[in-house]
Amino acid sequence: MRASRFTVATPVPGSTDTFLFNTLTDTQIVVSPDVVSLIDRIDRGDRDVLDADGQAAATELASLGFLVDSRESEDQALEQFFTDLREDSRHMRVTLLTTLQCNFACDYCIQGDHGGEYNGTAARMSLETAARTASWIESRLDALGPERFTLTFFGGEPLLNLPVVYALAERLSEACRSRGVTMNISIITNGLLLTETVVDRLLPFGLTGVKITLDGDRATHDQK
Repeated sequence: MRASRFTVATPVPGSTDTFLFNTLTDTQIVVSPDVVSLIDRIDRGDRDVLDADGQAAATELASLGFLVDSRESEDQALEQFFTDLREDSRHMRVTLLTTLQCNFACDYCIQGDHGGEYNGTAARMSLETAARTASWIESRLDALGPERFTLTFFGGEPLLNLPVVYALAERLSEACRSRGVTMNISIITNGLLLTETVVDRLLPFGLTGVKITLDGDRATHDQK
């Protein structure tokens, strides 16, 4: 067995524990130093750790994707992940860029060119364009007949264009409801404009996930 190369490990502040996140399986756990050591020793080929307790822990870690049979098997799992995304007609996914504007100016991001201005020159999607986009999505729902539909709002900072976010969420939620399709909404945001009001407005339309895109911890992010 090997440690998954898709695992990100981060110390838990004020604790000896470690937060593990696997970017391939999307699993997240908090583990003790003993578990971190177990994963490392298994990855180095130390079979002495696989007594009854160690084997049980390894089996659980493997089921979550933190341990894999081999590099080859993990490569196959990654390939299968993208194959499923391309070919699974039961799940329709659409990512919408509501604006190129952003209220941050992170060095690593293309949006840094806009200087972090709320009112820069980058365009925002208009309500008219949003309506045409919704019509296209409705036509694809009719053509594909999926069981699930995931709508992801992206940017820039998508929450800078809340009128479009709300309009699309409401219209497409109704479109999915009338077609018997389960709709989920996801937002990729820096989190600054993510308020309880925004969440409460979107929850009835199927908000199930938010990805916060900060550049590391506070010290790392704020130095940019």
